[in-house]
Amino acid sequence: MASRVKPEVNGSSTSGEEKKTTPLRIWHCSHARTASNVLAKQFRDHPQLTSVAYTFMSAFMDGPESLAGEMMNKEAPTEDAKDATYQNGFNHMTESIIKAEKDNKTVFIKEHLFFMLDPKLAATLYPPPPGESQTPCPKVVDPTITTTTTTTNTNGAISKTNPSILPDTFMRTLSPIIQIRHPAISIPSLYRARLGAGGNINIHHPSFLTNCTYAWSRAAFDWYCEHVFPDRKSQHQQTNARQRGSEGEIPARAAAVLVDAAGVERGD
Repeated sequence: MASRVKPEVNGSSTSGEEKKTTPLRIWHCSHARTASNVLAKQFRDHPQLTSVAYTFMSAFMDGPESLAGEMMNKEAPTEDAKDATYQNGFNHMTESIIKAEKDNKTVFIKEHLFFMLDPKLAATLYPPPPGESQTPCPKVVDPTITTTTTTTNTNGAISKTNPSILPDTFMRTLSPIIQIRHPAISIPSLYRARLGAGGNINIHHPSFLTNCTYAWSRAAFDWYCEHVFPDRKSQHQQTNARQRGSEGEIPARAAAVLVDAAGVERGD
């Protein structure tokens, strides 16, 4: 199974000491109605993989920080959903990763990007209608980070450049598989699925439109190309950068992969 090299901490290393390797962290960056479950099913029973799926779904749909809006006919969170926060979802994800890597397995994380999309980014394309306020971004911290060395902006807040609500330090450790499907197929399928779940759907509301675009998938692809796998660098520069690391991060080693649902359905 492919592995990645843990970087030196604070740029130092012990002479003659072998670099430790850990399995890759694969992020199946899926999108609604792209046959992503068909692809995930092919990996589910692999003996060297641990599958983790939709740890943010409850937070997105039902939790107190829900980003679903009118798409899900959102009502006030029930008592059972009070604990469905993004932080708890992230805690579950990182706990699963730690357990998988302890067993020397590759973790296969399936998560729709829009379940954890930064609402400020969504508003750049689909701003809230008149009279509605901007949805605040849930506050999420990486429970596995124990160092105090962190990149901050001028306001003292942790800098984040990736399109999700999760920290850059965590997103850099993932190797993404970004799945898409022709929108002429995926959007009508999404509409039918939402109607089947009950209630009326406002197809003009940003909460629905946000899920009908691959702009976020493209944003994730571009972010990984620019910040994790810069294709304009030479292979030598890329190798050095990955071995060196920064801020205690564990950079992934496999490039971003784009998958078309048509190929998955054909079995390519």
